[in-house]
Amino acid sequence: MAAASAIDLVFALPAGSDAISGGNIYNAELMRALRDLRPCASMSIDECADAIRRGASALYFIDSLNLREFLSLPPPGAGQQFVLVVHHLPSLEPGIDAADEALQVEATALPRFDGFLVTSPFTAQYLASKGIREEKIMTVLPGVRGAESEPRRYEPPLRALMAGNVIRRKAIVEFLAEVAARASAADEFVIDILGRLDMDEDYAAKCRDLVARFDRFKLFGAIPYDQMDHWYRTHNLLVSAAKMETFGMALAEARAHGLPVLALDRGHVRNHFTDGENGVLVDSIEALADQFMGLYREPRTMEALFARAQSLKAGSDWQAAAARFRDELDRFTRAMKP
Repeated sequence: MAAASAIDLVFALPAGSDAISGGNIYNAELMRALRDLRPCASMSIDECADAIRRGASALYFIDSLNLREFLSLPPPGAGQQFVLVVHHLPSLEPGIDAADEALQVEATALPRFDGFLVTSPFTAQYLASKGIREEKIMTVLPGVRGAESEPRRYEPPLRALMAGNVIRRKAIVEFLAEVAARASAADEFVIDILGRLDMDEDYAAKCRDLVARFDRFKLFGAIPYDQMDHWYRTHNLLVSAAKMETFGMALAEARAHGLPVLALDRGHVRNHFTDGENGVLVDSIEALADQFMGLYREPRTMEALFARAQSLKAGSDWQAAAARFRDELDRFTRAMKP
């Protein structure tokens, strides 16, 4: 058995872990798949603090949402190490004020971690650029649920999907406003928006107001993860206006279902598809809206893009992600031995 098998694994989950978000799905699905390979436990950050005080030996995985709480944890004792699960970092937030306290919390917390679990090579490279040694970084991409096997054909009108929490970083309102400015009353496309509305209530209110004024936009709120297959099967394009994606789970799921992707070229996004083959990358919200309207008004172009995406379906499952985690953990454990 690999050396890492002797280590207890404890995942300290943030408050609200039952809510829909990419980070929560990653944590839950990885732990579920991992339990088929080896034992692991989950607890709150407060329970984690109690376990550390009791001297419980373990590798403690701390979600990046808990960076501030991490600074209040007791110092590690013998047989205790801390790994940060990096879903997003304040320094990756577009437009963040240089004086924002979250940046100081991040700068103080990162050097105190023994290791880092990241969801993409993009994040691994970002951490390396901040001086974190490669052997401390474990890269485990998310898996995807099983996708449909029967190929589909594009049938107009265009039905597009935006899947992501309604927060400023996702730039949903900005994209919809640009599309509305380009559309006519005769246009028949549909844009359905899925995502939580409770994370930035002011921004969500702007989204509701805009959607209410255009019949072509529909806002459905949060959708359970196990129901997402239906939405991918009933749409023919995924649109991402996100200003930063450290991974982009909806993009990976769209690829697995054979949906082409139209997206801003930010973060890890370009790794999900080949520009011009099974998706389109752009550099601005305005260009995103232009490309969307172009695909709607040129159905033959959209048909060819959709057919190519159907032929390039790809995606590994969560069991593969768990196996990758095991291998990365073994490598990390060997590297961290004195």
